Amino acid sequence: MNLSTDALNLPASELARLDASFPARDVAVGGGAAVSVRECGQGPAIVCLHGIGSGAASWIDTAALLASQARVIAWDAPGYGSSTPLEADAPAAADYAARLGALLDALEIDSCVLVGHSLGAITAASAARGDARILRLVLVSPAIGYGAASRAEARAKVRTERLATLDELGIAGMAAKRSGRLVSDKASEHARQWVRWNMARLNDHGYRRPSNCCATPTCWPTCRRPCRCAWPAARSTWSRPRRPAKKWRASAECGSNWWTMRATPAMWSNRRPSRSC
Repeated sequence: MNLSTDALNLPASELARLDASFPARDVAVGGGAAVSVRECGQGPAIVCLHGIGSGAASWIDTAALLASQARVIAWDAPGYGSSTPLEADAPAAADYAARLGALLDALEIDSCVLVGHSLGAITAASAARGDARILRLVLVSPAIGYGAASRAEARAKVRTERLATLDELGIAGMAAKRSGRLVSDKASEHARQWVRWNMARLNDHGYRRPSNCCATPTCWPTCRRPCRCAWPAARSTWSRPRRPAKKWRASAECGSNWWTMRATPAMWSNRRPSRSC
């Protein structure tokens, strides 16, 4: 298989399923900016934020599970998909949270459950600090980041390696050669296709800018909203489990309880808790 070409593709049946069940649209959020979202279902709003190497479409199977009882909205973060990038060259979590707030305004969402995965959990925690519309906060495999002064060396190394990989391989090359790191060794080819396709749709600038969130002071101590931190169960064949010590660290800093969620193909086919973000 020539992954450098095939990594960009999904079966036509899967693309049709995505467009039919979880369609995308652009939402104007003011100042000439727009946010691309995928949405389905009716009921209480559940807003989903993806990780650094993914996009709104990664939530398709989760949305299918919840659509009968909730309005599920997944964004393409600024700089992802057709979403307008943030103006700052090195935006912080608060900048992404501000754009999320503008999206909630535009969608006229009065209350929601906010779900953040990996890097998206950093944005979610930042948004929950002062937005009363966020009634519940769910952090799935939350990235902790390398913002602490004691982690300066690790911060520089991770960011340098991530951007060097992008420079060397490009987006298509990363999707073909590195997307396998986002799922377990036992993941199905169907799951791998989705992960490769999502990563292949990244924009260069959109991927570079969020790296700064990993290099800023952690947002967990400032998150005072009751929340739960969820990790895929260790036996999941769909994603790689985070080390227990990091569960306790993120949960303690956030003042939350952590719990292990039994993973299923529909919930975790495109997700893995990364070691950083």
